[in-house]
Amino acid sequence: MGWAAIISGIGRFGFAAFLVLLLAFGATGMMAGALIGVGIAAFVCIWRSRDFVVVAGGEVRRPEISPQVLPLAVRLWRCQFLFTADTLYAKAYFNDEQMAPYVAVGTLSRGLLWLVLPLRR
Repeated sequence: MGWAAIISGIGRFGFAAFLVLLLAFGATGMMAGALIGVGIAAFVCIWRSRDFVVVAGGEVRRPEISPQVLPLAVRLWRCQFLFTADTLYAKAYFNDEQMAPYVAVGTLSRGLLWLVLPLRR
């Protein structure tokens, strides 16, 4: 999972930079680069976990798994909400000129956080 996160970050940045700077695709190139990077990371993650997913005769015991998975999913959703909701709430109170530095700093801080998250143990 760590390698997939690192590949995702490098792939998103690398492909987006290539498509935007060298091929001049603009915002579409940036989104396409992000999609390609995430796709490659997803492929690596799925490929490396295939032995855990494909088990002969295995059954899923939902009552035992749900109490373990649900709290992790809720924590992920909370984190994603807090990453994005502040900008939406601030837009209700400030005009576009006042929001420009706030959005820029928010984007930079989220990018820096996602850059170092794969290094965390």
